[in-house]
Amino acid sequence: MRPQSCMKSVGALLIVVAFGARAAAQSTAVVFPSDDTWIRQGGHSSQPRGRKKQMVTTGTKFGLVKFNLISFLATSTSIKSATLQLVPIKMPPKATIWLLAVSGEWNEAFTTDLTAPSINMTPIGAMDVPPRANQQSLDADVTDIVRSWVANPSENNGFALKTEHGETVALATKENVPRTPRLIVVFEESNGGQGSTGPTGAPGVKGPTGAAGPTGPSGVAGPTGATGAKGPTGPPGGPTGATGAPGPTGATGPTGAAGASGSVGPTGPTGPQGVTGPTGPTGATGAQGVTGAQGPTGPTGTSGAVGPTGPIGLPGNQGPPGDTGATGPTGATGATGLTGDTGSTGATGPTGPTGASGPSNSTMLFSSGGVTISNNNFVGVGGVNVKENEVQQVMSVGGTFTALGCFINVTASADLTFTVQKNGASTSLICTIPSGGTSAVATGSVPFVAGDLIDIATPPANMPGGAAGSFALAVGP
Repeated sequence: MRPQSCMKSVGALLIVVAFGARAAAQSTAVVFPSDDTWIRQGGHSSQPRGRKKQMVTTGTKFGLVKFNLISFLATSTSIKSATLQLVPIKMPPKATIWLLAVSGEWNEAFTTDLTAPSINMTPIGAMDVPPRANQQSLDADVTDIVRSWVANPSENNGFALKTEHGETVALATKENVPRTPRLIVVFEESNGGQGSTGPTGAPGVKGPTGAAGPTGPSGVAGPTGATGAKGPTGPPGGPTGATGAPGPTGATGPTGAAGASGSVGPTGPTGPQGVTGPTGPTGATGAQGVTGAQGPTGPTGTSGAVGPTGPIGLPGNQGPPGDTGATGPTGATGATGLTGDTGSTGATGPTGPTGASGPSNSTMLFSSGGVTISNNNFVGVGGVNVKENEVQQVMSVGGTFTALGCFINVTASADLTFTVQKNGASTSLICTIPSGGTSAVATGSVPFVAGDLIDIATPPANMPGGAAGSFALAVGP
C-alpha cells in the first residue's frame, strides 16, 4: 500500500509565526523542493530523471535541487539563517559533498544530460557524510546564498551537488517520502506595526515537582550547662530492728517425793523477804497429788531486787527499709550552653522535567505546485490529483481549523467553491471565490485530532482552464 503523504509532488511549505510585541516577527519556514533531478556531465541521455526517488552524485554526476522562495519571501525579508537538509540512501564509508550554485534555468520535467544547465564550479558550501550515516539527515549552512537569492530572485536556480573525490553517494529526492530534501529558513519581516494581541493559548500541563534534596547534616551540639545546687538531705532511715531471741533454758532437775498433805493451818503473817538464794536444781516431778482446797490469797510480798542483766543475744534479722524521706527542692537550672554551628545545606535535588508547551497559532499552506487544477480534483501540500488519497496530509497534533484562504491565478467566470476535506469527507469550512475574482477568505471552526487526513476539494464545475492555485488554512488551539 502506498503511504499517504502531503509531499507526493512537493513544492509548498509549512510556516509557524511567533507573534511578539515588536513591529517585526521572527518565523521559521520548512520549504520542500519544487524540482530535483540528476545529470551526467558529458552524458548523452535524453531521458529526464525528475521522477526518480534518488539523485546520484559522483565526480561527474551532479544532483540538482531547487526551492521556490519568491512565493512567500519578499526581497526585503531579513534572513536570519538557512539550513539545507538531505538524506543519503547509498554511500561509501566516508565522503564530502560539495554544494555548487546552478547558474542556468532548468526544471525536472525537461532537464536531461543534453539540456543540463550551466553550473558555477566554485563551492558555496559542503556537507560531510560520516560512516554509517545511511538514512540519517545531513545538514549544511546555506544562509549566505539564500540571502542572495531572496534579494535577487532571478538568480535562484537552486543547488548542484557533487562529491569532492568522485565517490558515489545517492540522495533521497522529493518523491522519496518521508526522506524528502528540505530547506529550513528562519527570517524576520516587518509586519507594518504592531497588531492587536491574539488570544492567549491555554497553559501547558504543569510538569511534576522535582524530588526534594537530601537533608543537610545536623549542627555540632552546644556545651552542657552547669549542674544545679544539691537539694537538702531527707529525714533519717527507718526504725531499729527487733531484739534477738533469748538463750536456751537450762536442764530441769529431778522432782523429790511428795509428802502427805497435812491440814491447812491458818495463814501466818508474811515475814520479810529473805535474800534469794541460788536456785537449786529442779527435782523430778512427783505424781500429781489430790488438789487441796483453795486457800485465801495472801497479801503480795514486796518485789525483790532486780537481778543482773543477762548477756546480749545474737543480732536479729535486718528489719525492712524505712520509708523514703521527702525529696528536697529542685536546684536552680544551669545556664543554657551556646548554640552549635548550623550544618551546611544539602545539595539541591534535580529539577523535574518541563511540562509540555501549550498550543500556538499557525498556518498550513496547500498548493497545486504549479499544476493546472480541474473540476473534482483534490489539492495537497504541493500537488493535485483526482485520487484524494494521493495528496492527503496527515496531522501530527490536534487543534482547530479557523479560516481558509483560497487563490487561483486565472479570473473566475463563475462562483468557485473550495472545501476543506477531513478523512475523505467534506467539512463546514468552505471558501468561495466570486465570479470575476481570484481570491477569497472564509472563517469557521473545524476541529481535528492527530492522525486525521486533510486536503482541499475543488469545485465540481466551472474551473477556468489553465488555473493553478494555493490555499492557506489557519490552525488555532
